[in-house]
Amino acid sequence: MSENNSDIDYFHEEVDVEELVSSVSSQEPQYVVHCVETAAETLKLLKEWQMPSSVVHKILGLNLTVEDISNLIESDLNTIFAPDQLRDKIRFRTSLNNWRRHLPTGAASLDCCEKVVSSDQSASSHQIEKATYYIPRPPGGYPRGTFYDKYRNLRRSYIKKGYINKRARVKSVTYEIHESEDSDPAVDQGSSLHDLKLWLSSNFEPLQQVQENWTNTFPLRCPAGQKHYELTISEIMSEWPILKTAVASILINLDFAIVNPVAGSLETHWETFCGKVLNHVSGIGNKHNAENPDSWDIECMLGLHKLLPPSFSKTAGKSGKKKWTIADSQKSQVLFIPVLNDLETVMNQRRQEGKIQPFVVIIGTQAQPTGFFVYLDGHFLKFSKFVEAVDICFKIFHLFNVEYPDQSITVWEFISRYFYQIKSTTKQIPKVENLLNKFQVN
Repeated sequence: MSENNSDIDYFHEEVDVEELVSSVSSQEPQYVVHCVETAAETLKLLKEWQMPSSVVHKILGLNLTVEDISNLIESDLNTIFAPDQLRDKIRFRTSLNNWRRHLPTGAASLDCCEKVVSSDQSASSHQIEKATYYIPRPPGGYPRGTFYDKYRNLRRSYIKKGYINKRARVKSVTYEIHESEDSDPAVDQGSSLHDLKLWLSSNFEPLQQVQENWTNTFPLRCPAGQKHYELTISEIMSEWPILKTAVASILINLDFAIVNPVAGSLETHWETFCGKVLNHVSGIGNKHNAENPDSWDIECMLGLHKLLPPSFSKTAGKSGKKKWTIADSQKSQVLFIPVLNDLETVMNQRRQEGKIQPFVVIIGTQAQPTGFFVYLDGHFLKFSKFVEAVDICFKIFHLFNVEYPDQSITVWEFISRYFYQIKSTTKQIPKVENLLNKFQVN
C-alpha cells in the first residue's frame, strides 16, 4: 500500500498568519477576523494531537474550525483523506475520538480553544468598513490596518494563554512535532497500536493484513503475563467488533496460540480420543460405517458425557441441591436445532433459563447434521466441521475467561486436560482424574 506520507520527516514548520491575512484581505472584514481566529485555534488543537505537516496543511486549507472538527463523521474523513493517505486518516480519526471522549457534554470545543476576540471586535460592519483593513508590509516597516491590529491583539492573547511561543517572530506561529524518522506505525507501541485497532474495526481484509494487525494488537487485549483477556466477554466484543465476523475463529486461534504456545491440539488427538471412547461406551458404531463423518464425531463427544456424568449443581432448591442429568450436560455443550429458522426461538427459551455461556449449535439431527455454529455473546460463528466448532468453543472459554457451565464442567475440564494439556480449574475433579488415568494421560 503506497502512502503520500510514508516517509514522514521531523515537522518543524512555520504557519504564516500574516500570509493568511493577506490571502483573505479581499473578503468581508468579519470573515478575515474569523480566518485568523480559526487558524490559531485549529493549529493549537492539531499541535496537541501531534499531527504530521501533511494533515496540518490539509485541515488549515479547508478553514475548519474546532467545532467543525468535533462534528466530523466518517464520510467527511473519506472526503478529506485520499485512499493512499490511510495512515494520516487513521491517526487523525484516533486523535479525534480520544479528544471527543474528554469533551464536556454538549461542548463543541475545549476550553483552550475558546475564542479570545475582544468586545471591540464586535463592532458593526458599518464601522469596520470605514477603516483601512490591511496594508502590506513596506520595506523596513510593518503591516498596518484594522486586520493587522486585530491579529496583533490576538497574538498577545494567545501568548498569554500559552498557545504560541513568546519568542516567535511576529509574522508566524511555530508548530513543531517530534517524530522518529525510523518510526513504523505497524509495530510501534502506544498510540500506534490503537491506530491498528481502529483499522481492524472497519477492515476485514486482506486476511494477511488482518492477521498481522491482530497479532500486533494482542497487548491491548491481554496484559503481559496473563492467559486470558482483561475485559469481560461483552466488553471484548464491543471493543473488537471484528470478532463478530467470519474471520473470528482465525483470530481466536492466533491469540490462543500466543497465550498457550505449547498447548496440544484437539484435531491432532481426536482420532485417538474417539478410539478410547469406543472402548468404554457401548452403542457407538464404526466411523467408516457412518453416513456422515461429523455424525460419528458428535456421537463420540456425547459419549464422553456418559463417562463423566455431572455432579450436583450449585443452585439451591427445596431439596438443597439439584442433580443435573447426562442429558442436561450434553445440552449445555451441544444444542440440536432442527432448522436454522428455529434458532431465534430456541435462543429465547434458553435466555429465560438464565445466563447463556458459549456452546455448540448443530443444525439438523445427530445422524444428519447440516451446519455447525458456536454461540459467542449474542453472535454465532459458523463452521464446516463439528470438531472445529468444539475446538473454538473451548478456546473461547479459555481466552475470554468464562466459567464452564455447571452441567458440563467435568466434560470441559477433561477436554482441557486431555487435548490441550491445560488445567483450567484450581482444584482437581476426581471423575476427570480417573478417566484421564484410564486413557493413560498424565
